[in-house]
Amino acid sequence: MRSARLGEVVASMKNGMYKPASEYGDDGLPCLRMYNIDAGGIVWRDIKRMRVTDQEYADYGLHEGDLLVNRVNSRELVGKAAYIPASLEPSVFESKNIRVRLDTSKALPKFINYQLFASGSRHFANNAQQVVGMASISQGQLADFPIVLTSLDEQREIVAELEKQFSRLDE
Repeated sequence: MRSARLGEVVASMKNGMYKPASEYGDDGLPCLRMYNIDAGGIVWRDIKRMRVTDQEYADYGLHEGDLLVNRVNSRELVGKAAYIPASLEPSVFESKNIRVRLDTSKALPKFINYQLFASGSRHFANNAQQVVGMASISQGQLADFPIVLTSLDEQREIVAELEKQFSRLDE
């Protein structure tokens, strides 16, 4: 195992999209917001739908393995992250989030998501900027998040063990 920074394993990062309220409607795609990230996963509640063009979906669409990180929130909640599962219907993400796509030849998304879940909120609460009652982090601050790296095989083993333990807790 070695210490690293998140930026070392990132293929791309992108801040979410902003559209006025007039672009939200029943006929749009789900737009995930800061309220839809909890406990390392996506919570499907209070979903707003946004009308987007094909190009906007290409730019802001979420895919399996993406990580969605809350970049603007209260100091305690900034930096919370979620793994995007295969089962998620085609969705986009709003401006208070950052989408992280990893270089999967270096790190598994679930492995990194568990690290963000374990210490991201605490780390970013101490490093976020505070503006008018809301804390925020930048892509640079997210890239500087300290992680632990090991071989992909060990990452798979660690993820499998964590998921086994979480399943036991659920039972």
